[in-house]
Amino acid sequence: LEALRCAGAEVVPVRPLDGGEALGSGGVALPELGASIWLKLQLWGLDREWDRIVYLDADTFLLRNADELFCLGSSSPGSTNESFAASGSYFAGAAFVLMPDRRELARMVAHLAALPDGAAARYMYGEQDFLNEWFPASRRGVLDYRYHCLAEDLGTPGRDPVIDAALQLEQRSAEQRSAALNQAAPETRAEQQAGLAAGLVAGSPNSTMEATCKVVEYASCDIWGETGVRWKPWMHPNLLANGKLVCRFAPTKAFWRVYRTWLEVHEDGLAYSREKCRSQSR
Repeated sequence: LEALRCAGAEVVPVRPLDGGEALGSGGVALPELGASIWLKLQLWGLDREWDRIVYLDADTFLLRNADELFCLGSSSPGSTNESFAASGSYFAGAAFVLMPDRRELARMVAHLAALPDGAAARYMYGEQDFLNEWFPASRRGVLDYRYHCLAEDLGTPGRDPVIDAALQLEQRSAEQRSAALNQAAPETRAEQQAGLAAGLVAGSPNSTMEATCKVVEYASCDIWGETGVRWKPWMHPNLLANGKLVCRFAPTKAFWRVYRTWLEVHEDGLAYSREKCRSQSR
């Protein structure tokens, strides 16, 4: 925490919520996380400090800039709901955007506290299941696939049909732009070529999940027997040796490239924080 403060981050301490059985225990599927999984509900109580919050779990990171998420309601993330947005019909609790409102928090806690004994068991994944129930499709904006990609899916087509369909649509769009470029007048081609080069080009690496995803999660997912591992980027890579799987899938070259990106960003951040702490202590 001190390293974060030295780097200029504002650390906000939070206390456990008092809300009966649900808030006093973890989800059935991930009991090792305990009641701490409910702490993220405290985000809604930060309306005096911030107007909009982009939340990421500790095992989730930005692969590329996503500042547009702070502008919900604009056309950038593809969402018209300004109060809450997440990716997918059933969204992960690892990444979402919200406008904090302590009144919303009070309603959440009151609802959970009023649940009869045993009713909280339906929230197998704790706060994730609860938030999906609390924010149905009619109450939330839907961010596209780029804002929640699973690390174990990187580099392998066919893992996620929604993402594959979106990538195919982008690929067709790129091919159409390329065809239009070839038919353009010579004097306009240079300008159009510059714009096309920044986007997706048919057959290029940019048509992969690795090149389009902005938010990547190393999920606490279902595993495959004794060979699957719920691997996080702060764990040693040797844990995936000897045929071990990331959840249910073998790690790909794209998986390891993204991991190296995470490692470089993490090490650079730690070095920056240490230097800031040293300079502030002089």
